[in-house]
Amino acid sequence: MGKPRFKIEVLLEQDGKVLMDDLTAKLLEILEKRGSLLSVVKDLGLPYSRAWELINRLESGLDVKVVNSRRGYKAE
Repeated sequence: MGKPRFKIEVLLEQDGKVLMDDLTAKLLEILEKRGSLLSVVKDLGLPYSRAWELINRLESGLDVKVVNSRRGYKAE
């Protein structure tokens, strides 16, 4: 019998629509550290287009820009 473990899940909803879930939160967390969406999607095994769908869903629901995209940007 294993030890019990706690798990916290992220879910942000508005008017019954999911704006952010665990995957979106993880994506944003890693993106903040790395600064490159391409490296994040490779780590998560997520299609690049799906990552943008998640980001757009959150930004549309909050009506605020969450990710500032820059072509060829690399975090320092």
